[in-house]
Amino acid sequence: MEKQNGVQRKLEDEFEKLKRILGLDLDFGLVWIPSTNNCLSGEVKNGNIFIYELDECRAMKTLKHELIDYCVSLAIKPYKKITNMLIKKINRDAYEQKERVVEALTRFLIERVDD
Repeated sequence: MEKQNGVQRKLEDEFEKLKRILGLDLDFGLVWIPSTNNCLSGEVKNGNIFIYELDECRAMKTLKHELIDYCVSLAIKPYKKITNMLIKKINRDAYEQKERVVEALTRFLIERVDD
């Protein structure tokens, strides 16, 4: 238990140091849950960074990975938002165009059959 508390403390100290270096004002918690049953090394969810690695060195590496991954995700968030908006508009335009063509062909076929 004492070793576990020591690793948790080291992870928290590293987390604070990284936040200072990166200039991040994150209201995140850091939770170390060493596990052999988890297929993930770590993740960010519910306002916390969860680290699942048993080994201290791997846990430290995972902390850095998850923090960098989170920062990159923040950086690309505006591009992702605008890309999704553009895709939505293109899909709507394509659907409207398809409907115009279907309606025109339907009218054409009805007129041909009535002749």
